[in-house]
Amino acid sequence: MAQTAEPNIDALLLAEQERLNKRKEELEIELSQLNARLGKINRYFSDEALQPFKLAPPKPRGDRRERGAVQEQVKTVIYQHPEGISSGDPHERAQRHLCSVDPERPNRSPQKQPDR
Repeated sequence: MAQTAEPNIDALLLAEQERLNKRKEELEIELSQLNARLGKINRYFSDEALQPFKLAPPKPRGDRRERGAVQEQVKTVIYQHPEGISSGDPHERAQRHLCSVDPERPNRSPQKQPDR
């Protein structure tokens, strides 16, 4: 008589458990992909407007000059010299004024333009 080996129940159950866990992971991945696709379709048909970005709050003005302040300075310099000035004079005066007001500003001399 041939002796039949009893099946190893523990090994069979472990193999089945491993197979089912692997299948469960595959189904969870597939489910997440389906949910992503369904979400895109739902957003396409929804009435809500989506905002893909947020508007940044406006930056504070800080130490900015008032509107037209530079133009007023130029007019003042021009009116102080009724005899006339060259086009480089207001620029040179502004550079000297800025360097005396703001010591952090590097002392740059205005570049001379070649005669044309």
